[in-house]
Amino acid sequence: LQITLFLNIYKNARRFDAPLHVRNISARVETRWLPSVSAAILQWAHHSGFDLAVVDEPVMWPLYAGGVLAFGVMTAGIFAKRDRLLARAQAYVDAGPTVGGLTSETASFQQIGGLMLAFSLTQVPVEELKLKMLACGALEHWTKLVGCFDLDMQQIALGALTALLEGEATLRMFRKQSSWYEALEQAMPSLLHSSPEGMSPLSDPEILRDTLKLGCILATHPLYAHKQGDAWLWDKLLEQASFGLDWDTSAALYWGCIASAASDKPVVASQILSNPVIKRWLVHLADAEERFDASSFFDSGGLSAPTTSSVDQRESVTRDYARAALHRLAQVAELQDTTSMSEEELQEWEEPFFHEYLHCDIPSPPPLPPPEACLISSEEILIDQISAVSACTLGGVLWGAVRGSFRSARARRSVGRSVLMTAAGACCFETLLQCKAILRDRFRSSSGSPPPLHKSIFSFTSLTALELIVSCQFLWLLIQPSRAPFTFGGWLSGRVASTIWDLIDLEVEYGELD
Repeated sequence: LQITLFLNIYKNARRFDAPLHVRNISARVETRWLPSVSAAILQWAHHSGFDLAVVDEPVMWPLYAGGVLAFGVMTAGIFAKRDRLLARAQAYVDAGPTVGGLTSETASFQQIGGLMLAFSLTQVPVEELKLKMLACGALEHWTKLVGCFDLDMQQIALGALTALLEGEATLRMFRKQSSWYEALEQAMPSLLHSSPEGMSPLSDPEILRDTLKLGCILATHPLYAHKQGDAWLWDKLLEQASFGLDWDTSAALYWGCIASAASDKPVVASQILSNPVIKRWLVHLADAEERFDASSFFDSGGLSAPTTSSVDQRESVTRDYARAALHRLAQVAELQDTTSMSEEELQEWEEPFFHEYLHCDIPSPPPLPPPEACLISSEEILIDQISAVSACTLGGVLWGAVRGSFRSARARRSVGRSVLMTAAGACCFETLLQCKAILRDRFRSSSGSPPPLHKSIFSFTSLTALELIVSCQFLWLLIQPSRAPFTFGGWLSGRVASTIWDLIDLEVEYGELD
């Protein structure tokens, strides 16, 4: 009878997931089941040599997950070395939403999944992988997708193209292929026309920035200087892109680079001289300290007048590009025949910068913006890191309150302690991830420039596998039952909430700009 009663007590304690310590078991017995015999059962168990205290088993799944993830990354690196598999992955782009007039709304899940797989491969920062994909025809596939007149698909294609052409090795390979220049140039006009919904693709900041990046890359190709009949393309691109320069300094940097290269071609420079929008923006970017009265001009076009800010490296490089463009435009204007113009046309055509920049000794800026000028400021990076840690901490508070309110959790610790431990664990885990990213970037680039691409697939996969193992090991230390067992749920909740908030904030910002 004593053994039967003991087993029933043990069974009930396991059913409610209560801690199996003697005092907790006796508390349940005295208050719920067998008050009259609890003392006798505990005394019998003590004299019989039974140990009713059960030690919590350690949580091992983070270690297993780290090993599986590391093995998966290394295996994916092995498969990524095969050109045949890369070609099949990039072929999903042709089999995607452009076939049969499909768009992002009518494409199947299989088509979207294949497209995302091909896009994800372009985002891997490995020089060897990018060269392999270019050799497999990835650039031709993505340029075809740009012409689908669907904003979502165009944004994906432009992001893939800018990632493919990242790095010196890929740019050298691009400049050796005239067919790639033709394919990329033929894809640009589709970005200058409105979509079926009536929206201009360049009204999207991401599309605008990626389009200008590709324009800068096109201007560095040897075929650009000898190409005929493209004056309208560069003139229209600079004009339409200028509507987004007052709220994006990165776009202004690439815009100035394109304007500098375009003004180096006399035919394109003559076209720009007849465009007041481009000329006034060049004057504004060339001298940010001197404000010019453009309120009437911008109000008539539905824009707000551009504002100046503190001079940093990005603005300095942008100013150099704009001054070089004005200098070249002044030289072209000096040689242009104006005898056939009327007095009114001549007054409208002439600009004060003709005389100001004609005889200036302005050095030629670099063909592409330096990587240091394209970096996000350290203040913005610090704000993003603090926001990520704060979001994970808040997620730990909420998840700890929800998970800690369960009966099984309250039997181990109070709800307040669960909230505190979960928030601290999520904060520590996200802080470790942020510090790991900082150390990785500083180890690969100590001069303040952006980290270069990994040379080989093996080096990238090895480093990624090592980072995953370290992160999972630290998570294993945190989520043990005696520490903060709900850390992962709190951290994941914070990251998901932060991502959703960023997307909502981005949509609201883009809607205001539109």
